[in-house]
Amino acid sequence: DMYYERQVLIDRIKAQPTAYDVDKVVEKLEEVKNKDTEIALDEAQKERCFWYAQGMNKAIEIVKGGGN
Repeated sequence: DMYYERQVLIDRIKAQPTAYDVDKVVEKLEEVKNKDTEIALDEAQKERCFWYAQGMNKAIEIVKGGGN
């Protein structure tokens, strides 16, 4: 039936890996991280920048690991 065929198609599409250039994504994440953390005016901002950078580093690690 048409519902089954549509569901099979959806499942096949979902099963496909996402294709992207890891190096370009990592480069962009690094740029954003560096830009967003380069200016900290006080201790509270420095702490927020530290934790933001930690999150960005984790995102970079995930991208380099292929999403795992």
